[in-house]
Amino acid sequence: MKQNRLSESKEHLDRAVRLTPETRAVHYEHGKLNLLLKNYQEARIDGERALALPDPSGVILDLQVYYLLTTVYQRLGEEALARKYAELSRTTGVPVQAGERN
Repeated sequence: MKQNRLSESKEHLDRAVRLTPETRAVHYEHGKLNLLLKNYQEARIDGERALALPDPSGVILDLQVYYLLTTVYQRLGEEALARKYAELSRTTGVPVQAGERN
């Protein structure tokens, strides 16, 4: 996806979603790709699914998913939901990792 090979990325991420449907990172990345492809409804589904899944290792933070959903809802013209997730993006902190405490 970073090399702008979107159709190839779609194949890999579609497969990843099928193989690991309970993984937040997979749905988040699939949502980002759908956003790039202007598949906004699919991106919304991916973002909401990612948000519903736990990510105990902290690979994909709630904050990242909120930002994705803000963008998706803006593109869909759903201003109330876009504002909701924008506010969550502004007010949600980044968790401190165990080794980072002073």
